[in-house]
Amino acid sequence: MVEHNIQIENVFLRIFDNAAEIDVSPADVHFVCRRKLNTLKVLHTHPYYEFFVCVKRPTVIGFGSFSQEIRPDDIIIVPPGVEHVLISENDCADPPSLHVAISRKQGGSKDLFSEIYSFMAQNSPILISDRPAEADRLSRLIHESKKDENDYLAVSAAELIISLTRLPSRILSESVGCSGRVIKEKALDMETSSALENLVASKFMTDITSSEAAAMMHLSVRQFDRIMKKHYGQSFRQTVTLRRLMVAVELFKTTDLSIEDISNEVGFSSRAGFSKAFELQYGMTPSKYRRIYCGKKRSAKK
Repeated sequence: MVEHNIQIENVFLRIFDNAAEIDVSPADVHFVCRRKLNTLKVLHTHPYYEFFVCVKRPTVIGFGSFSQEIRPDDIIIVPPGVEHVLISENDCADPPSLHVAISRKQGGSKDLFSEIYSFMAQNSPILISDRPAEADRLSRLIHESKKDENDYLAVSAAELIISLTRLPSRILSESVGCSGRVIKEKALDMETSSALENLVASKFMTDITSSEAAAMMHLSVRQFDRIMKKHYGQSFRQTVTLRRLMVAVELFKTTDLSIEDISNEVGFSSRAGFSKAFELQYGMTPSKYRRIYCGKKRSAKK
């Protein structure tokens, strides 16, 4: 998974080329792992905003109780927690979409976060119609987001998102249903999302427990677990582990540290625990992954 980050004024954006693969039960339609089920065919949610763009032929997106056709030059924004499924004549492996997490940060002379929040804080998909210039820009961003070397992508994506919030748009539904069940709980508000992002980002390499994290958020453990599931699609421990592994991969690419040193650096208590978690996530040992994808041979031992 390729990730690009940028802060503009008091807004921090994380842009992904696709959703994180999270190991959950296939029966859980609120987040479906690509390894187990085709996410294009099952109602599911993401913990991020998903920006769909129609490039060539009309595409249909289902939202449980209704479906919406998007035509060329249309853009649909699906907020976190809203169930959806891509219904299209093209069974493409990579749907035409971009995943974006938005949170508030300190700094900046303008409260840009509040401006974006007033547009994005919806519990229903947002349709922006007949915008050829913006649709073309989004399409190019989706294509470029798969390449590590494009540092300008975060800036371009941020500029596009800000411009989209200032365009005429339509909220598609006030309540999105799934299999006859109406979703009453609103999508996680951006203020809570921001606090959660900051907590995970600042504490993921420590031995913090779920109950300690809940206390920091001034929530009960039950409330905290529910919010974690809604925002990340997984538990706090799973989120922490995934974040550690992502940092480890970056260290594989940018340093000559041994695998044992890297496992300690990102917060694992043992090399064995790191290797087990890494293999479960990436399907191979850390040394093999490093050798194949990072060109590092120094720590080739398993």
